[in-house]
Amino acid sequence: NQRVHRFVTAPSTGRCTGVEMADGSLIEAGVAVVNASGPWFNKLNSTVGLSLSTTALPTRIQVGHKWIPDEYCSLPFVADGWGPSGIYFMPRAANNQLVFGSVAHRFESEIVDPDAYNASLDPDVKQDYLNCLFHRLPNLPREGEIVGFSSMYTVNQDDVHPMIGETRVAGLWACNGFSGHGFKLAPAVGSLVAQQITGAKTDAWETGVPHDFMGPYREPLSLKVKTHFA
Repeated sequence: NQRVHRFVTAPSTGRCTGVEMADGSLIEAGVAVVNASGPWFNKLNSTVGLSLSTTALPTRIQVGHKWIPDEYCSLPFVADGWGPSGIYFMPRAANNQLVFGSVAHRFESEIVDPDAYNASLDPDVKQDYLNCLFHRLPNLPREGEIVGFSSMYTVNQDDVHPMIGETRVAGLWACNGFSGHGFKLAPAVGSLVAQQITGAKTDAWETGVPHDFMGPYREPLSLKVKTHFA
């Protein structure tokens, strides 16, 4: 495994024809190149001078884990949308762990360099999470080690929706900015990108979303609430 260093374009047409890897080797694309590189999205786009109409930035997200007794392992996924805490939690019954975090904006607004960020759980954030968690689960045992980590979302700062479609660099598709919604949108996004690139559509399991709805040069979508949780 190694990183993609840059996109490669044809000198005569400007069309994206593949990628150059970190070791200098080239991988040619038969049909299209899709930039689905998550937090490294902008760094790769910059190799061909590409910008879009909305901005997706790598955003640090922190998550904690706590031991729970068996009676808590049957809890459903819960997210507190009532108060300002935004706390969410979900059990992992196989190892008696409760995974928890928050969708409150104050916990999901730290823009980072994807190549240089703190991958740990901050002590102050851990304590804030625990205060919110015990408020919603007052009988949850306090004992047990709290562990955690940080990773990244790529958050569209304008409308928290992905940008999907061919860019102004012919042959280069954008597929990024999922803002924490990616695992739910993935089946439809796969269908959408396949339709765009191939111009074909199968008889089943296809999305009917218009191809330009989340296009890379759209106007930001009008939303009542912008959140990383939907």
